[in-house]
Amino acid sequence: MSDPTLRQRRKANLLAWMESHGLNQTDVSNRIKKGRAYVSNLLLPERAFGEKAARYIEGCLVMPSGWLDSDHSRPEAVAAWSRVEDLPDGVFALVPRVDVRLSAGPGSVPMESTLPPLAFREDWLRRKGVTSRASLRVCEVAGDSMEPYLMDGDVVLVDTGQADLVDGDVYAVRIGEEVRIKRLFRRLAGSLLLKSDNPNFPEETIAPESMHQLQVLDRVLWRSG
Repeated sequence: MSDPTLRQRRKANLLAWMESHGLNQTDVSNRIKKGRAYVSNLLLPERAFGEKAARYIEGCLVMPSGWLDSDHSRPEAVAAWSRVEDLPDGVFALVPRVDVRLSAGPGSVPMESTLPPLAFREDWLRRKGVTSRASLRVCEVAGDSMEPYLMDGDVVLVDTGQADLVDGDVYAVRIGEEVRIKRLFRRLAGSLLLKSDNPNFPEETIAPESMHQLQVLDRVLWRSG
């Protein structure tokens, strides 16, 4: 059964997006390639507004993933936008989104291509320790080994400028030709523990003599899904 609070939040957020972008129901129906009746019914208080519909609409309207589900009564790290002109000067930084699936599983080889960027608040990025916009990227998670912290299909903001390890934080690492996303812990004698949040996946230990095969790529700063 759908969550009625989440359902109403999605409706309210869609209406707020339409108002802020000067869109009516016909405009939205054209952009999402559905009939106007579909949009009208979606906004009725008693009608469902499911996960699949929310993610589809976010993609068609170029919203950040998960924006329809978010509580916008408080300032968000990431801003919804469709034109750069919509963003106030000096407040947000555009972070490139790349077509990379970081493996929360046995590993994968990433392929990159540029997708529409996301806008993050500059002050929030500074609080997260970001020193250079050029070190930031947004990419997608594949697999379930990091559930419930990261779900398959979630998007994450990572910083290549924060590769120094903080015990217990989540990082993207390269082992040989594979890229994985794991929670890292230093161990005595120089070994490194790679831990999955999903207890169904075993821990991995990288021995000191094998550390040359591992490269810490990015620190995960934000997630959405």
